[in-house]
Amino acid sequence: MREIDAREGLAAQLLQTDTCALFYRLAQELPGEQILLNLGRERLLVCQDCDSAQRVLRENPNNYHKNFAAFTTYFGSSRLTADGDQWRKLQKIGQPLIAQVEAGQIIHETQAHYSIAASRILDVASASPVVTIDPFIDHAAAAVVMQTVLGLDISDVPPSFYVNMRTVLSFCGEASMKVYDPSLKIEAKDTVGLENAYREVRGIIGPLIVKAKETGRGNANLERFYSAFKSDTELFGEFSTLLFAGFDTTSSTLCWALMLLANKPGLQKQLRNELRELAAGGKTSEDIIAQSMTLMALINETFRMFPPVPILSRISVAEDQLGATDIQAGQKVLLSIIGLHHDRNFWTLPSRMDIDRFPGGHLTEGLRMHFLPFSAGPRMCGGSKFAMTELSIALATLLRDLRFEPVDQKPVRFQWGASLRHKDGVRLVVSHAV
Repeated sequence: MREIDAREGLAAQLLQTDTCALFYRLAQELPGEQILLNLGRERLLVCQDCDSAQRVLRENPNNYHKNFAAFTTYFGSSRLTADGDQWRKLQKIGQPLIAQVEAGQIIHETQAHYSIAASRILDVASASPVVTIDPFIDHAAAAVVMQTVLGLDISDVPPSFYVNMRTVLSFCGEASMKVYDPSLKIEAKDTVGLENAYREVRGIIGPLIVKAKETGRGNANLERFYSAFKSDTELFGEFSTLLFAGFDTTSSTLCWALMLLANKPGLQKQLRNELRELAAGGKTSEDIIAQSMTLMALINETFRMFPPVPILSRISVAEDQLGATDIQAGQKVLLSIIGLHHDRNFWTLPSRMDIDRFPGGHLTEGLRMHFLPFSAGPRMCGGSKFAMTELSIALATLLRDLRFEPVDQKPVRFQWGASLRHKDGVRLVVSHAV
């Protein structure tokens, strides 16, 4: 195990400005190793090896509680932050809402909302070909979740809601690392407008659901959801978890995938032709998902390069052992999904995009614990099937109408909020696909 003083040098600089860039660098320089980050007050154990991931997520998950720091402050005890009996209670309420949505409904809503997104992107591109695609993808992804899960229309929520929620999520993601050491101060400019943003999103959800119930909007899920939570805090926390866990990771993955395709014009053309041929042959949307091996490989390679949840933060309840490292109660453990996905001992040239890593579109069995885009064990993401269906149909819909080209080759800057995002947004040259 290596120890790195994160209070000085490049590690300190990256921790202050781009936490995820630090984890990419650790994966590159110390692949598969455990690293002790010395932050002064805290020593964080960063695990980049599959044995530690197996132990924490599958073999002994009850010993490793979630450690969400600032997220708990703003989202309370929700499925996002809770553990033990409280998490199991919330899981029983929330998971069926997603699990019972039929694939046909997901496909229908995805095609509808991403077709609208494609039209809006083209409208913007007609005035200026360079488009930041994130807001359009965010809007479509949120619309799919709201409509399929709760029966709510996206127009029920004001556009400012997403902007303000992004402000809160971005702050929580950045603050989650900085709170470990008082010397890592969050500058005042980072918190300007934060409380106002938080008050606005808190003030929207309750009235939104009450109004939907009174006007007969929404579905049976909405009624069950509202009845299950008695306090405004629980209602807010669970709605936010459902909405943003349900769409933010999907949206971020789509943006990364389109950025990768923009830089691989041959692959983009190959995939578009493959999808068009399947559609022209009378294949249903379900058949297209199942038979487009290139599409599945692209999605999985995007997950590998840019894992939606890049770091899993845990705190040990009791003594344990991770590999050769003795773990004491209270030890902060960070599972680096970036480290697992970029370990050159298992992934050749991991920083290079290569869809051939997934033959037939699928993961080979020997890499199962080195590829965790949806986590693993009892806390594995319950919306993985929903996400894979939406991702496949969304990409097929967008590529049908749009052609993407890169703007420049500037280095990627990361932002860790509810998921791994491009700090500056994904900016691409967009035109009509012919």
